[in-house]
Amino acid sequence: MIRILLLALSVFSLVSSTENLGKISVLPKGSTAEVLIDQLKNQPDLITKESILANYENMTPDEPPLFTNITQLVFLSDYAPRGNYYAEKNAKRINYVSFTHFIVVPKFDEYEMKMDNVRVVGTKLINQTLIQNLRKANPNIKIVPRFACSKFTPDIVKMFVKTEWLVQRSAQTIANYCREHGFDGVVFDCPTLLSKGIIAEERFFEDIHAVDLYRNMLETLEQVGNVIRKNGLIAIFSMEPPVHLISLESEIFLLPPQFSRSVMNAYDFVHIWTDGNSNRPMNHQYSHDRFLEKIMKFFHYSPKLLVGFTFFGHKIPLDEYRKGGSEKKWELIEYRSYLKVLKKDDAVLTFNEVNKEHELTSE
Repeated sequence: MIRILLLALSVFSLVSSTENLGKISVLPKGSTAEVLIDQLKNQPDLITKESILANYENMTPDEPPLFTNITQLVFLSDYAPRGNYYAEKNAKRINYVSFTHFIVVPKFDEYEMKMDNVRVVGTKLINQTLIQNLRKANPNIKIVPRFACSKFTPDIVKMFVKTEWLVQRSAQTIANYCREHGFDGVVFDCPTLLSKGIIAEERFFEDIHAVDLYRNMLETLEQVGNVIRKNGLIAIFSMEPPVHLISLESEIFLLPPQFSRSVMNAYDFVHIWTDGNSNRPMNHQYSHDRFLEKIMKFFHYSPKLLVGFTFFGHKIPLDEYRKGGSEKKWELIEYRSYLKVLKKDDAVLTFNEVNKEHELTSE
């Protein structure tokens, strides 16, 4: 029999997740920083074999939520359709749903020489049945698809952020698209507008250019948020963490302090995400309470802050794990395989105090 160890991240009081349905939590309104930090602790006792199976098999809309007074923004993936089922089943608990993402691409004039607007790609991904089911289950739920500017090259970004009328027109195009399709708002995801590579490239030639470029980038983000909100829509800005951990004792902040207040003023929420690499077994610091605390502090513990993690499980042969298991030995595991092991009589779920992770082992 194959020996296997499966690893899953622990639950935090301010960050929670359900398989294929990532819940991103916002800080409770009216709470003090001291109370928030006091709440921000690992609670490994909340996860047991029984609780995982109960949540998977028996969760009902009437079951009390694990955490109360916390706004839930749920991202659903086109590649994990079971998340749609969970979202519909638990719609009463959800405030915002981002069910897909659209690509915002540059649109050029008739001569294909100059960018004069943007166009939105992905209309065929709109799931009207899902939207209707969610709104039927919870009339107060808000549909906020993600709009990603992943096709913006560095050269386009440099031109775009310096052209105010183009920024205004592009943001209005996104707003019009939302209103046309009955969406309640936008999750604006354009990492190239804060690309450290672009700024570093400019700084290589002349530092003053980097300062001007950064200022233009920030003003662009503010304009996009303001235009979306003026159209009566919810504006959520999505970005990677503003801090890079060298270790749990040392970090580098990637953005200046004034950035947080400027963006908070232009958007209803700011969503901080971490990618799959952040949750690999060798990157435990990214799931640590202190990392979350640094993010919260950068944004002044604002109730507009949403912090989310991509929760992936990893597996490794148990013998390899006991030998110290290298990074290359770990593989992703999907929920069906995890549940199959979890149901075994010899499966043991424990909490690793060093790694701050739950480990499921089976001989």
